[in-house]
Amino acid sequence: MLKIKMIQIIFFLSVAILIIYGSHFYLHATITRFLALSQSQSRMLGLVLYGLATSFIVTILLNRLIENQATEWLYIASSVWYGLFANLLLAATAGWVIYGLSSLSRFTIDPRRLTAVLCLLAIIVSGYGIYNARYPLIKNINVKIKNLPPDWSGKTAVQITDLHLGAIYGIRWFTALTKNINSLNPDIVFITGDLFDGTGPDLTGLAAPLKDITASYGVYFVNGNHETYIGRDKVAAALAGTGVRYLRSETAMADGLTIAGLDYADRGEKEDPAGLLKGLDPDQPTILLKHAPNDIGDISAAKVDLVLSGHTHRGQLFPFGLITRLIFGKYHTGLNTNGDLTAYSSPGTGTWGPPMRTSGRSEITVIKFE
Repeated sequence: MLKIKMIQIIFFLSVAILIIYGSHFYLHATITRFLALSQSQSRMLGLVLYGLATSFIVTILLNRLIENQATEWLYIASSVWYGLFANLLLAATAGWVIYGLSSLSRFTIDPRRLTAVLCLLAIIVSGYGIYNARYPLIKNINVKIKNLPPDWSGKTAVQITDLHLGAIYGIRWFTALTKNINSLNPDIVFITGDLFDGTGPDLTGLAAPLKDITASYGVYFVNGNHETYIGRDKVAAALAGTGVRYLRSETAMADGLTIAGLDYADRGEKEDPAGLLKGLDPDQPTILLKHAPNDIGDISAAKVDLVLSGHTHRGQLFPFGLITRLIFGKYHTGLNTNGDLTAYSSPGTGTWGPPMRTSGRSEITVIKFE
């Protein structure tokens, strides 16, 4: 089994390296061609681009080993580069298409001016994406729940997810976010995984602002995939003393409402929503917190009224939303219904990797129960 896992890891890393360096080669070749760079200029550009290609992996490792201002800024810089790089790849592809079409027509385009315009657009879009990511919008949705206890009618929940607290989204950002949440006067707060990013070792310090969230029915949290990478026991230790109810494939009661929290399946594990939900009172409404919105169709057969998820980031950067839609179908983002079941997949409150969003915007979700 260990040998199979090692082969899988090596295969994954090999594919990732090929994609990273192959895409940087593509950008390098495009810029060299369109700007008609000399051999020495092209060589210099290659050194810069391939150095940047390596930076993200290196800075992740540095930030895990050494936590200081320098390693944090290096990680942030490399993360911003990868977001800009994704937009530059789109610009390069658009450049080839435009240049090719112009070659087939009588309209002549100067490739240098075209490159300058497209690169400028990529920079502008990246700046817009950083704003989109840094300042979450408030998304209000109404959810009808069958047999909702009268005391819950008109009350509100706040869902946050995929914050990825760490080197980029630190304690100052999280403190401001908790104040924003409190201003919404939620009755209950749900955190549906990937609270931590894993790029910094001080999880306890990052989690401290959770103590300041005020909600009459409390704050509930379930693991995401990043919590399994970090270690669930470490996450539990960081959350101790914050007042957050950490649900690890267990249920809790909140004044006639069942809150079920499904643990994210680690490597070699399998999620068991049926086992978690077995034996629940069919006349009592249930909210399921589940990090990834997979197998929602199967869950609709169980006694669940509302499923809250995240994980997909709605692709985060265009056009990756097309991939999340392919994987998760209609449940990759937004509000969906399946019989009596309502499912909401948040695009996330933070980001992973590049601190920018060009596929949607970061979000704090406010859910009003009806």
